[in-house]
Amino acid sequence: MAFLFSYVSNMNRFAPDNEMAIFRGSHRLKALELNGCPAWQRSWFNVFFKVYTGSEHLNCIFTSSVHLLDSTKDSAIRIRFPKDGLFLNGDVLLLAYTYERNPPTRTRLLK
Repeated sequence: MAFLFSYVSNMNRFAPDNEMAIFRGSHRLKALELNGCPAWQRSWFNVFFKVYTGSEHLNCIFTSSVHLLDSTKDSAIRIRFPKDGLFLNGDVLLLAYTYERNPPTRTRLLK
């Protein structure tokens, strides 16, 4: 099952207040998928993202970055989470990211 989200564009900040989504309950997240970045823009596109959990105090449990290189094909970029995915049970999940230049048009978390 996939969840689609609108991202919050915030070019220069990378903090929990520009989160993309909040989950409650049990989830095992497999990957982050970025869609809609045209091939001609990819050499200018960097994504930095973090996953936070915790209802009162935020704990960063995963962080990564990716640089989308030149490509001749417009396709989704999938960033896999480590091991068997991120398993969250009863916590709040905030996934925040920032970018340079052109953001993706759609983002989804894959379960």
